[in-house]
Amino acid sequence: MYKGIHDSVHRMVLVELGNKDAQTKWAQSGIHEKYILCEKCESLFSKLERYASHVLYGVNLKKPVVHEWRVSIDGINSIFVKDIDFTKLKLCFLSILWRAHISKDKFFKKVDITNNESEIRKMLLENNCKSEDDFRIGIVGIIKTNNIPLDIVLNPQVTTIGKGEIAIFFINGFFYFIDLKPHSDFNLFQKIVLKETGEIEIPLLSGSLAKELLEAYGVDSKFLSYYLDR
Repeated sequence: MYKGIHDSVHRMVLVELGNKDAQTKWAQSGIHEKYILCEKCESLFSKLERYASHVLYGVNLKKPVVHEWRVSIDGINSIFVKDIDFTKLKLCFLSILWRAHISKDKFFKKVDITNNESEIRKMLLENNCKSEDDFRIGIVGIIKTNNIPLDIVLNPQVTTIGKGEIAIFFINGFFYFIDLKPHSDFNLFQKIVLKETGEIEIPLLSGSLAKELLEAYGVDSKFLSYYLDR
């Protein structure tokens, strides 16, 4: 999922947005914390991660998923994906969320799912993703003017939107939204959500729509103008 972000020696630049005095740092192989998992869970989550990367980027699947390009009546492009293994993909996103919660790395300091941690951990250990209405998953892509995904990673956070509580990750061009409360009124989950039928529609936003969503997430408009308008 970090493909295209690394430099020639496989490093990522780390910049603390909103802090003008922060020094630029480098990370080898992305954001990583050693010894956070036992060997059994490491193996389990690695398999889930491989499956998710194959679904999102369409490679190396024994049973390929189907990607269809669509355009809505208001002109928004999207990718419709079907033939997904619902359990594997959903548990992958929940495993990332759970690890972000237990991590001591300050990159994940805004991820607190204390009220959901034990339930999600149980789901992961029992390979039980429940229904599509439990911890709903939504994905939105952010595209630059050259139709290339916005190749950055932003600090994840858990935030209140309306009556809901949402975990949000942005990794290499994709927002991942995870619904933490039943019956959330977050509009995204009323329209596009990972379904038990193995389908999901992923809107691809660019221009002003992309900027509005990223600014709402807390990204500086000058930063967005530099990266999105290239």
